[in-house]
Amino acid sequence: MSRVSNANLQDKDIRKLQILDKRYSKAVGNPKELYIFVYPSGIKTFYIKYKKTSIKPHNFREGIYSVAEARRDAVNLLHRLINGLDLKENKDKYLFKSLFERYIAQKRKKGLQESYITKVELIVKKYIYPKFANTDVKNISYTNLLEILNVIFRPNEIQSSRLETLHRLINHISNTFELALKDRYIEYNPINSLHNEFPTVHKFKIIHQLDTRLPALTDDNKIKEFIQELKADSKMALQTKRAVYIQILSANRPINTVSAKWRDIDLEKEFGLFQSKR
Repeated sequence: MSRVSNANLQDKDIRKLQILDKRYSKAVGNPKELYIFVYPSGIKTFYIKYKKTSIKPHNFREGIYSVAEARRDAVNLLHRLINGLDLKENKDKYLFKSLFERYIAQKRKKGLQESYITKVELIVKKYIYPKFANTDVKNISYTNLLEILNVIFRPNEIQSSRLETLHRLINHISNTFELALKDRYIEYNPINSLHNEFPTVHKFKIIHQLDTRLPALTDDNKIKEFIQELKADSKMALQTKRAVYIQILSANRPINTVSAKWRDIDLEKEFGLFQSKR
């Protein structure tokens, strides 16, 4: 780990650095390997000097790239250097789309339904890709994403508020950022907090006294029509379709259906979740 430097320049100190006819450098400190070049043009560029390696993160820009951000990036880069990690790896690795592709690949590796994965890809590519597909996640702020999510939310359209879509989207974005966090490319993942900016679906329905439950089907023809449409549905996951069939046959509570184990069912005695009526 790098030692603490005696130098401890702040933004105000960087602003006061004199512009000379020749480039010169000044120790910024904390970590001790952090310096800044001052050019005759007035440009001030941070750089990290470690053994025989010199890296330039960014130029100092007041309100955009500060000393605090330079220190953050210096610590991350030094961590990679000290641990022998390659700094010349694919520069696109931490673009949002690259991390999202890794996130999707991991879901496929877990054996999740392809229909579900396709839905995840569609929602993220529709709302996030147009603006941030080719953006480094380090440069995507909480406020940037909140602006997009605010456009998605329809608080005045009770029947189509898009809250379910919005909260799913936040989860997928957060999981994508989590990959960069685990690599120590970013210091923290602020995305989960976006959930707090919007009401939950349940709370929204209570506020607007909205009951989205469908009325019970009691007409034989409508029941027959529903079953025919269910059988013809090619987009619904097979396990979901089977769960609906079980619900129809057993009139069981949904939570009991999805949590049922084979040990709960006795096929020989026709007893349990699927107990038949006699």
